[in-house]
Amino acid sequence: MLTRPAVRSVTALALAVGVALAGCDATAPSQTPNPTLRPAPETPGATRPPATPNGAPRPPAEVYAEIRTAVEAVRGLQPKSAVDPVSIDETQLRANLESEFDAAQTPAQLKDTEDLLVSLGLLPKGASLRAITLDFQSGQVAGYYSPDKDELFVVNRTGTIGPVDEATYAHEFTHQLQDQHFDLDKLGLSATDQSDRSLGRLALVEGDATSAQSSWMTTNLDSKELGELFAAALDPESRGARQAAPPNHPPPPILNAHDRVGIG
Repeated sequence: MLTRPAVRSVTALALAVGVALAGCDATAPSQTPNPTLRPAPETPGATRPPATPNGAPRPPAEVYAEIRTAVEAVRGLQPKSAVDPVSIDETQLRANLESEFDAAQTPAQLKDTEDLLVSLGLLPKGASLRAITLDFQSGQVAGYYSPDKDELFVVNRTGTIGPVDEATYAHEFTHQLQDQHFDLDKLGLSATDQSDRSLGRLALVEGDATSAQSSWMTTNLDSKELGELFAAALDPESRGARQAAPPNHPPPPILNAHDRVGIG
């Protein structure tokens, strides 16, 4: 989803699943030298073992290290420095989102934006843009990368690392590679006076990450795990967060914190 901290919605994960399934029989294109910020080609690879020999779940560090290696091959880039993924629960996610939101604008700026949206009929009178945005993000965000702080978070809602966590990390790690090689802050993804330009650049950043994520999923997730991703996208809590947003109000700004612009 966005780019300051990058944010990823469960809905976007479902889209990535569809892309992965559509590409299962596709011939992998050749990789070009001197990679730039572009959609990543698919690359073959071995499916990772789901558990240790004794049947216990593998350590998170081992799982994430394997995903990094695979995404590096898909994307044709190597990290310039390590950013360890941090697993957080929904309570910590909400706290992080609140901090990111409040740091992005002053109360006066927020009030001006609310008044504008109300005047345009895009927000009900008396509604809190802050509450609407945070409620929406809290139910949608699966993880994010923050170029500002060099932090990468994966939201764990089950207590174990599953397909949603793994696919999210593949996406957010791609954002890490983008930032370290191309400096996402220089792209002006949150420029307030260049919204169309910023949206186009954000589409490039997110499309690149989604392409790399989809290539990883095609190689490393079986049909059962892809089904789990679809099920997560249909989760009542996630759907409720979308349905609770004002019907005429555009998607809340993902204050970079994925695709939040976040990147997620």
